[in-house]
Amino acid sequence: LSNDHPVSFTYDAALANRNPGMAVPAGANHIFAGGARLIGTQVECASCHDVHDNSNVPFLRGTMARSALCQGCHNK
Repeated sequence: LSNDHPVSFTYDAALANRNPGMAVPAGANHIFAGGARLIGTQVECASCHDVHDNSNVPFLRGTMARSALCQGCHNK
């Protein structure tokens, strides 16, 4: 997974506030605009992927049109 998004890290207000390009989550299990979600306070594979729904290939929780899924967390 060296060329993929990092997973299994804490994404909280402290992390987001260190980078003005990141959205600040409201707390554990936050769902961002675009569909990405925190698993507790962690970014995990399931934050962006839903293995039970392939309406947004490849099993994404939201669309990648205009980078909508990414733009929920990344404000740039």
